[in-house]
Amino acid sequence: MTRKYFAAIGALTLLAACTATTQGYSFLKTENANRDYRRMTIHMNDGAKPVVYLKTFDHGGKLGLCGYYTEITGTDETFFCSWLKQAAHVEIKGQKITSAGFLIYSDEDKGPYSGRAFCVTTNVPYSVDLAYSRPAIRGFAVDVEDDDC
Repeated sequence: MTRKYFAAIGALTLLAACTATTQGYSFLKTENANRDYRRMTIHMNDGAKPVVYLKTFDHGGKLGLCGYYTEITGTDETFFCSWLKQAAHVEIKGQKITSAGFLIYSDEDKGPYSGRAFCVTTNVPYSVDLAYSRPAIRGFAVDVEDDDC
């Protein structure tokens, strides 16, 4: 019985490690946004223009990111969430940094830059050049039939 228990723990640990590696990030914390975040509007093919807030930082020599999205107009939130998780990535200076799947919806009931963000560390080495360059969210078409948003 003990052997099966440890085998199950090992399998779950491996699954978690593979998921984080596939996504290209590891979760760090949540935090309240502030003026250190860069605001950007994503122009979707269906005319929707969701607003995304991102911040970059140094986390032990790796590039860290915090972010959230809000103001989804012109499209279904489930579709946008699916797109972020399945097809979108964060890009800086033409370099694909990580999946955009860590971005969460946050209500800005107290005005701009008042949302709650998820923060992650990526596999990309930190550099001042990347940290101070404008990030972008890019992606391709997505199938939303089997989604867990």
